[in-house]
Parts: sequence; C-alpha cells; structure tokens
Amino acid sequence: MPKLDSIEAVKEHFDWAPYSKERWATHNLSSLNLVPFINERNPKLVIDIGCGKNNFKGLVPNCIGLDVSDYPEADFNMSLEEVYDRNIFQHGCADVVMALGSLNFGTFDNIISQFGKAIDWIKPGGIFIVRVRLHLDKEEAFFTRGHQQHNWNWENVVEMHETYKDRVDYLIEPALEKAAGGLGEEKHGEPDFSRPPVDLAVWTWIKK
Repeated sequence: MPKLDSIEAVKEHFDWAPYSKERWATHNLSSLNLVPFINERNPKLVIDIGCGKNNFKGLVPNCIGLDVSDYPEADFNMSLEEVYDRNIFQHGCADVVMALGSLNFGTFDNIISQFGKAIDWIKPGGIFIVRVRLHLDKEEAFFTRGHQQHNWNWENVVEMHETYKDRVDYLIEPALEKAAGGLGEEKHGEPDFSRPPVDLAVWTWIKK
C-alpha cells in the first residue's frame, strides 16, 4: 500500500479517472487562451508539468509534456522529481514552464520543493505559468483515493511568491479562475456543469 502522499497514489488516482480534454477546456484562464500568449514568445522549449492528455502539444511549438500517470499522449510518464533527478532537462533550458493543476499534491513543503525544481528549468526572462486548486472552505489537507491534496488558499499563493521572490517576479498577478468540477468517482475527469464551479488561482512569473 503506497504512502498517503506518495507519487504512486497520485498516479493511481489519475489512471483511474483521467482528466478529459472537455474539462480542461473549461479553464478560461489556463487552457486554450494560453496558446497565443505562449506562441508570441517563439519558445524553443515549453515544458508542461502534469500535462495529462498533452493538450498543448501541436498548439504551441516545442512542447514536451510529462505526467506521472500513464497518459499515452505524454512525452514522459514520469514525475517532476524523476525527470529532474535524471537531468532530462538542464537548468535554464526552457522558455516556458507550465504547471496547471499538477502542483497540488503532498505536503506544502513538498510542493515548495517542486516549485523550486520547476524554476530551475526556466531560462532568465522565461516564464512559469501556474494554476492551483483553491479550497477556501477547508483548513487542513485531505486525502482522495490514498493521495494527499493540499488545500491551497490565497495566503499560500503569497507565501510561495515570498519564498521565490529572489528568483522570479510577477508577469501576471494571481487571478481567480472558475472551471467545471468533475462528475465524481470514475468519471471525476469529466466536466459536471450541474455543480458549482471549482475555484482556482492562476498566475505567471517571469524568471530574473
């Protein structure tokens, strides 16, 4: 049995209920709208952490997607930590790094560490586009099918910026995004428009 906050538990969750392209498209600040924003930077390398079905591949140039779950569309079925430890990407290699809902799992200390690794990949002047799930009605971490999910709030967003303010600045300040929740159980990855939307924070950093 994996640890409650283990990578394997997160993998099993998304293997069980993969995130659909239809639900992805309901993110009005962090899905298709990002394509022209990224393309105008003429990126030589875009890294999509937790890419799911790798929806940006083919829409933005030189996009490499990694996901811990067994999405066949991903370029690497590995965790951020595995890719980092194997030196698949060199420090300062990417024009754009995205983590759109993928840095929500484990303890907050673990998540802080993951942010630091992602920032390492970005070249000076490159950007880091982030989306996190806000759980404004919960105070403690909770567990879903064996994995720990952090309850992000606005104070955490500020804390994360304070942690890395010597390395990044805001290009776009944090904004509230609302998107469709999931149908639940094995259809969690499909959008449920009958439920209230979920709250998310989206922002973009530029590396110093």
